[in-house]
Amino acid sequence: MVVSIKTAGRPSAAGSICEVTLDNAARLIVEGTHRLASKEEIQAFQEEQEFRRAPSADPLEAARKRFGLLTGTKKGDA
Repeated sequence: MVVSIKTAGRPSAAGSICEVTLDNAARLIVEGTHRLASKEEIQAFQEEQEFRRAPSADPLEAARKRFGLLTGTKKGDA
């Protein structure tokens, strides 16, 4: 996994993590547009992907997950 680096041509793309083949990772690192992802970044990426794939029985909760509207409040809190 590699993480994009802030460059003159793409300043807003910095910090994006993606999984690529070894050949592509080597090319991106040599080009100076990406760096290897740390263990912590990989774990956070995998947890986020797992969270997005997790099914939800509650349609409202599913909509919140889909649109990133998690507020941290529990059911019954108002």
